[in-house]
Amino acid sequence: MAENIDDRFSGALGILEAFRLFNPLTVPEVDLPVFKVYGENEVKKIATHFYPKDKGASQQLKDDWQAFKHNLLTMKGMMPKDVKDGSSTQTPIDWMLTKILLEHHT
Repeated sequence: MAENIDDRFSGALGILEAFRLFNPLTVPEVDLPVFKVYGENEVKKIATHFYPKDKGASQQLKDDWQAFKHNLLTMKGMMPKDVKDGSSTQTPIDWMLTKILLEHHT
């Protein structure tokens, strides 16, 4: 059974790891030089995976990322202390997704 799972998902590890860029706690401050390039490699992996033949959609995802990482930085400042320090039942990504969904739902 474990072999079947490994066979099925062994190629997915790289794409799953790329999603870590959505953790608001990992976004560098905007005044740091690394902010400009933060997440570019991961977004490229995600775009290549989900839009392998659609260059327009792939570019749109990359462009959207440039704006979205500013939102993540804002959320980082709003995140409750217990989520930041790991004492909450929510992970930083869970908290961020919940916040986005609640804001867009109303």
